[in-house]
Amino acid sequence: MKKFLHILLAIIATLPVIAQNRVVEERIVVDIPFHVAKSSESDIHYGLDSMSLVRAYQDLDRIKNDTTITIKKILFYSSVSPEGSLDLNSRLSKRRIATAERIIRSKLNITDSVEISYKERYIPWHEVLIPALEANKSVPYRDELIKLAYRNPNETGPDTRVRRLRTAEGGAMWEVVRDRYFEYMRKGGAIITVDRTIYEKVEQPI
Repeated sequence: MKKFLHILLAIIATLPVIAQNRVVEERIVVDIPFHVAKSSESDIHYGLDSMSLVRAYQDLDRIKNDTTITIKKILFYSSVSPEGSLDLNSRLSKRRIATAERIIRSKLNITDSVEISYKERYIPWHEVLIPALEANKSVPYRDELIKLAYRNPNETGPDTRVRRLRTAEGGAMWEVVRDRYFEYMRKGGAIITVDRTIYEKVEQPI
């Protein structure tokens, strides 16, 4: 009996191993933050944050060198903080999305089969500010700021959040979010959707 078991184990050990592949969809976010370089009454000039740009290049290199993924879609996006006028913020958003696309295209081989889209998020209240406030219970005026920053997606009419934020508590609430969160709202970047092939080794059944 023992001899039979030894023979059986030896046979199993020599069975060929076959590869079974499966494909999963993933989304990879590449952020490219901006910082204030200089400002005047008529315009604000922004530069790329050098350290964050290094991180973006590293992320892009990982995507480029990953042989298990195929790029399907790229959504280029941009966002701004609330300081500027509607016209200024629109211009900034367009410049950032163009800069993000130029940087990302310089690092990745984007074929014609990749679906490209664009989203100028403008002021990312719901994407950045509200989640940051909800995550930190020690922020002054936290509950009031969350209520002020929230806007129902179905709401129509003028968006008065910037004006209300500037004037609430004599400007004190504006100072809180300006000093803590505005820098994280100034971004360009991309959401890259990929198909990732996962290789799994499966023993061939007897």
